[in-house]
Amino acid sequence: MAHSWHRCPMRPSSVGVAKVEKEFADQVLACVQLDGDWRQTVLNALANQGPRPDHSGDVKRIEAVLANLRKQHLWGAIDDKTFKAEHRVLQRQVRSIQPSPQSMMPNLDRASRLLQDLPALWNHPGVTPAQQRGLAREV
Repeated sequence: MAHSWHRCPMRPSSVGVAKVEKEFADQVLACVQLDGDWRQTVLNALANQGPRPDHSGDVKRIEAVLANLRKQHLWGAIDDKTFKAEHRVLQRQVRSIQPSPQSMMPNLDRASRLLQDLPALWNHPGVTPAQQRGLAREV
């Protein structure tokens, strides 16, 4: 038997998006809970991403170039302006290939606090509709 909108007893037959979003936040997201072993699960997933590339050879090479640059500056072979410009470029290269300890490990405590209160995260004024749709798809 086909559904007929004319015979459907539910009223109203349509609702606004804002109401659906509020119901989603209140009824679905409020029920999402982290397991007791969530932290270990995340750490295991990070460990399974594979080894990080070893850039120690590149770092040593750049440090040797920096040492030579310092010598050239001390001997007067290059002026201050050239030294500073080259030094900045080389330092930037070192920073780009050396991951910081903070970038290697996510802030799991902050993530857990956000996930414990998904309705507040959903309704936050900084969250875009595209981000809300992405979260809804994941949930």
